[in-house]
Amino acid sequence: MYNMITWLFGASFRERIAIAMSYTLAIVTIALGLQLKLASKSPNPAKWNTYSQQANSHLYDGLNPAKPIAMPVISHRGGDVPGIDEAGTLARLDYNYARGQRLFELDFSWTADDQIVVKHDWKERSEIPTLEEFLSESPTDHTSLSMVYDWLVAHPDAFVVTDCKKRSLAAAARIRMERPELVAQFILQIYQYKDFELVQSQGYQNVILTLYRCLVSESANRIADFAAEHDLFAITVPRSRSSDPELPRRLNQLGVPIYVHTVNDNETALDLQRRGFYGVYSDSLTTETVGRIAQRKPAEYPDKTVFQ
Repeated sequence: MYNMITWLFGASFRERIAIAMSYTLAIVTIALGLQLKLASKSPNPAKWNTYSQQANSHLYDGLNPAKPIAMPVISHRGGDVPGIDEAGTLARLDYNYARGQRLFELDFSWTADDQIVVKHDWKERSEIPTLEEFLSESPTDHTSLSMVYDWLVAHPDAFVVTDCKKRSLAAAARIRMERPELVAQFILQIYQYKDFELVQSQGYQNVILTLYRCLVSESANRIADFAAEHDLFAITVPRSRSSDPELPRRLNQLGVPIYVHTVNDNETALDLQRRGFYGVYSDSLTTETVGRIAQRKPAEYPDKTVFQ
């Protein structure tokens, strides 16, 4: 304030220039700080046209060429580790990868400081932690999205099926902006029909429509019609929809795999396969164990099965 008064009442020309420059620098610094703060947040999915694949085609030149195969078992939460009830995510991934699994479903949640971690939800907590707080609670068990990135780099034939119950489209945008070369290793689960075009426009070519949140009562015909018009990797239904014979019948005609979650015993998995369901999400089963029982032939899904 003193400088401003001096400037107005009798400062020399050189002093006025110096004071004006100092105020200009302060304003520019504040503006840049605000811009960086805004840039640190995920883009609004409603404005994803700004981040279209065409406009950012250079980001997709190095995408992982590996293509996921629809295996009969997707490891739920990365799969169990026998004898360790609360095994960390990376331990789960390592153990079940060694058992031959290549598709891993993981739950993602947002921290208080707008970061993404592997976590089903925060219902048991009174406050949502920051990323640093969450990781410090259990450095060997708690897992951040960046740690999942590193694991995927080391396992280029593995794929993560996402289950992000809040701000799922923003999470997809975050992944694409942070690590566009890993987009091909993420299979996005969407919960509504309208999300399909948004995620595909960002380079996510493998999309699962899961019914458990918004479409659990949707008719088999409506779901099958959507599958016929859109290139889905698969459709996933909760156990409550597994008694519906029409949906697997229609999807089998289209060649679209249909999964049921969550199934942890071979007898149920075999029964579901006999009734036309392609596979299951499971904590304990693997493609090898289910395949040994079912002996499904590749001709049934020539482009998507791994059974021999």
